[in-house]
Amino acid sequence: MKQIINKDSNKINYGIFDEPLDFNYRDYVLHDFFDHKVSHFKQKISFHKFNFTAITTDHYIVGLAIVDVAFKKNIFAFVYEKNKGILTQVQTNISNRKIQFDNNPDTYTITCHNRKLNLDIYKDLKSDTLKINFEWFKKMSIKLNAHYSFNDKPLRVLNPSDFDHWTFTEKQAGLKIQSVRVECLGQTLGINPNNALVCSDWSAGHYRRNTNWIWGCGTTKVDNQVVGFNFATFINNALYAENAIWVGKERQIIPRVVFEWDYNEPYKHLFKIHNNEYGINLTFQPLSEKNDKKSRGFGLIKTNFRQFFGIYKGYITFKNQKIELGELLGLFELHKSLW
Repeated sequence: MKQIINKDSNKINYGIFDEPLDFNYRDYVLHDFFDHKVSHFKQKISFHKFNFTAITTDHYIVGLAIVDVAFKKNIFAFVYEKNKGILTQVQTNISNRKIQFDNNPDTYTITCHNRKLNLDIYKDLKSDTLKINFEWFKKMSIKLNAHYSFNDKPLRVLNPSDFDHWTFTEKQAGLKIQSVRVECLGQTLGINPNNALVCSDWSAGHYRRNTNWIWGCGTTKVDNQVVGFNFATFINNALYAENAIWVGKERQIIPRVVFEWDYNEPYKHLFKIHNNEYGINLTFQPLSEKNDKKSRGFGLIKTNFRQFFGIYKGYITFKNQKIELGELLGLFELHKSLW
């Protein structure tokens, strides 16, 4: 089984991985600006990990995220309905002792139980399993059983962030659902598992103190074929691209895409994602957003996060086949942080 770290040399084995991994991140020795080994404490708080799952339909986006930046753990979830906006959203900070968040992208469990919420996530790529049971008292609940295996060709990329820091990410857009039930403010949403798909993200690594990214993701069915895409920049793309298109069980990696957006007035102009060489030409019309802007520790820790819900239009090209997406309800995210 491939390891991400060569323990003897401290070499990071950068690349794209389509097979099971030994995610031996603890064997890595982090160094500071002057190439000195950092303390155990600094190494520990430098390691961050994230898990995000979105259930998408023509009318709804249901999201659940677990964020672990060592000194702060956070869970948030939301239900967005097209033309109505965010129906509900919940968020809470969690102490280290009250959450289990495994460090293995192939097979992991995430659990958290307290007075407000019950959370159980289990993923196993070897057994084609993704299960979520999430309940937030009187606000919302998610029960999901989806297919997820190596046959779905998740994009698993390990890249340097700078000389000493590195990030691993696993993305997939277009997972099929076995069963799903979402409740929002006491009402059950009419989500048909045959007309809903899942986008998934599991990421971890020693992130740079100043970490930024732009990310766009969406999935739909075109002529009864599942189509999905994941595009990003500023992170996870130094050597190997985090950009991919999925059609059915096949994947095509895109070396790069160009993002165009108006950061100050995002609702005034269409966002654009394009690559002429690879036949990608998408626009995104933001309709609403979830955002979080905070400063902590006398300004040492800052986050500026904007996750937009909106409509993608245009086309992508998959292995010389042009695919018109129609109107696709998806996500577009702008993220800035000092950690």
